[in-house]
Amino acid sequence: MSPTLAAGFEERINLCRYLASRYPAWVGSVEMNDVLTGCKRTHQRLLSGLVSIGYLERRNTSPEGWRVVKSKVKGFKAL
Repeated sequence: MSPTLAAGFEERINLCRYLASRYPAWVGSVEMNDVLTGCKRTHQRLLSGLVSIGYLERRNTSPEGWRVVKSKVKGFKAL
């Protein structure tokens, strides 16, 4: 596995673990800055990808919020 691919995977796992630890709270993008690297657009792509594959759910209010899907919380907390 390439270092870039491994780092991207680790970042996604760390994000999901962080969000699972905060469940059931909705977490805003500013709160995730310590967990994520890169620019805001990179964060949006990562979050959208995790929503589309069913790991996260998104709240479309102002401000936006994300959290781990309820059925996945226990698995991410165990990591």
